[in-house]
Amino acid sequence: FSSRRRHTRLLTVTGVQTCALPISQYGNWNPRFEAPYWLMHGEWKKNGNVWIYQYNGIVQTMDFSQIRSICRLGYDTSNEKTPPEQSKEAYRLAAEKGFTIVLCDLCFTKDHVPVCFHDEYINRIARDQSGQELEEEIRISDLTYEDTIQYDFGIYKGKSYEGTHLLKLEEMLELAQQLNLELYIEIKAGSKEEIKQAVELTKQYDLKLSWAGTKYDECSAVVEADDTARVSTMPRMIRDSEIEELLSLKRENNKVFFFTYDTVMLTDEVLSKLKKEGIPFEMGTIDSEIEIVNYLTENYQYCTGIESNKIVAANIDLDQVLQD
Repeated sequence: FSSRRRHTRLLTVTGVQTCALPISQYGNWNPRFEAPYWLMHGEWKKNGNVWIYQYNGIVQTMDFSQIRSICRLGYDTSNEKTPPEQSKEAYRLAAEKGFTIVLCDLCFTKDHVPVCFHDEYINRIARDQSGQELEEEIRISDLTYEDTIQYDFGIYKGKSYEGTHLLKLEEMLELAQQLNLELYIEIKAGSKEEIKQAVELTKQYDLKLSWAGTKYDECSAVVEADDTARVSTMPRMIRDSEIEELLSLKRENNKVFFFTYDTVMLTDEVLSKLKKEGIPFEMGTIDSEIEIVNYLTENYQYCTGIESNKIVAANIDLDQVLQD
């Protein structure tokens, strides 16, 4: 899960799709087991790969293959048996597991080299040349890229990953192009000029890209450098001011959306405003199939993507989820 605390909340959504398709399979929740309210009392019907959910007069179609699945930092990197986060091996494994979109973080070294790294400090995963944890806290922004070479960013996951270096954004772009992956870039830190330079770098590659920033100025820098960029803000709250701010990033040929780690902010009132303005949102980090199904059941017509460490939405077997 993300370091941000995420709260789960069921939402009542109006305006859902209706559908009249011939039904091939039926499924009811077994009341002997505890489950979310919607799952216990609703009914699922299936037509090919499309599921139809019915409850209390509400009918909603769901096609999991239409949900963008974004792999966070490489495949299941919190697992001790998988490659280190934001390493080439981790992203290759994500592609092998069926992800077509991967997320990397963006920050900058002291000499302005854009690198893929999550934290302000390197201590959580970096080790010294003998493989030991670092005694002093070291900021990535206090190191030149050449300085980072003296640290090992892979041995914390095992001897087989010894010698893993900090991944440059340029290397990430090359890898994404080789693997035919869409790239999601989350801006962790950087000045306006550094971010613009990173955007210019991405233009050298034939890639689909999305940008996400926690600060408006970060997103603004992206749009100033590329007015076709798909870009999102990551607000802690979604009020009228945040909606207006996001819409101010809209240009003739780009797309804007919200990315959030907290469902509490997605009230019925907020969802209604997003629908009115045509603003989709994407959500993370969710690593439970039942939780993804639960979430999409309530928010399907608004949500365009789910970030996960290991679950591809298109691969969810709803038959099995209901049985489990």
